[in-house]
Amino acid sequence: MLTLRKTLVSADVATVAFWFDFDWVLANGTPAPFTVVDVAEIGEDGLITRLHIVYDTHPIRESWVAQNEG
Repeated sequence: MLTLRKTLVSADVATVAFWFDFDWVLANGTPAPFTVVDVAEIGEDGLITRLHIVYDTHPIRESWVAQNEG
């Protein structure tokens, strides 16, 4: 499940960022929530021309490693 925290718009309106929480669950059932920021570059036609996705998965690394070693 995704929970939107905030939408951020640059002063020139050519870039929009979406900051949200992702309530992910590993294959073994372990909860592994993390934070995501999507940064969209907007073209003159109002459509997204580039999308940059940034995941902060550091907090769940130990759970992921444990799942894959077990």
